[in-house]
Amino acid sequence: MSIILSEIADVGIFISNMWKTFKNMKMTPDKLVSYYEIDLPLMKGGVKYINGVPTQIEENMLILTKPGDRKHATLPHRCHFIHFANEDSDIKPILDRLPNYIYNIDTESYINVYSEISYYFHGNAEKDALLVEMLALKLLHMILEDAERQEKTHAVRNKKYMDMQKYVEFIKNNPAEDLSLEAMALAANFSPIYFHTCFKNYTGKTLHEFVEEERVKKACILLSSTDLSVERVAEACGFNSRSYFSVAFKRKTDLTPGAYRKQQKTIKNTVVSK
Repeated sequence: MSIILSEIADVGIFISNMWKTFKNMKMTPDKLVSYYEIDLPLMKGGVKYINGVPTQIEENMLILTKPGDRKHATLPHRCHFIHFANEDSDIKPILDRLPNYIYNIDTESYINVYSEISYYFHGNAEKDALLVEMLALKLLHMILEDAERQEKTHAVRNKKYMDMQKYVEFIKNNPAEDLSLEAMALAANFSPIYFHTCFKNYTGKTLHEFVEEERVKKACILLSSTDLSVERVAEACGFNSRSYFSVAFKRKTDLTPGAYRKQQKTIKNTVVSK
């Protein structure tokens, strides 16, 4: 793979506060992108919009826009940038498949490469052109490595989150089983802390909250549809004592198990009499 110098349209650093154009503006104008533009933000905060979709600007991230995209950003804004021309070349298919955002990069390493490219790009010597090509290839290599790392991380995370649905279904169908954090983490081959994080991100609830809620739901069904004693209902739903069952049940329904059963019987009798 090679880069022809003319493929680099521009490279440098953008500081909005240095441009009178942006004085008293809160947002850059909406722009139709003509090049492959790779920006390295130098300040966190603010929002970047690509095709109308907002994304918070964070530390250690790259932002990539492609020909045909529309973009703007909140101000102030400061970034290193490099623009590659939209023409047939070895790098075009590579740039086309890159994501708009790459996170958790080594910002200092990128700053060094961007700064060197900018320095030699604006020089006049023939050797400067060779250095620009070498450094641009280095930059693309760094970007590709970080994009691949991010893709692999997302794939692993997505698989683990998909696995969470399996454990959600298991909890719903087996409320009397050992559903402690330690037991569930062991079944998933996760550490307890990591399982807790994945489960909460997936369900919006801690494992304890979710399990208790599902056990109470099951208890409601048994109390209203069977004559099992409260103790047997508690046991069938995975509660290890009647007292804990009563506390958990009232926390979720504002009624004791006995009061809930009476309420349901009253409702049924009323329906039948009508």
